[in-house]
Amino acid sequence: MAPTRKNLGIDRLSSEQRVALALEIWERLGDAHGELGRGVRSHPI
Repeated sequence: MAPTRKNLGIDRLSSEQRVALALEIWERLGDAHGELGRGVRSHPI
């Protein structure tokens, strides 16, 4: 069974910490899979 956000303690992080964590994960995925988000980052939200 996969761990949940509560099991990992993510539910206790502030909004800023959650965003930082998401960005860190995204960057690591990009490093592991050949710059996954290059095209996504070039477009503003």
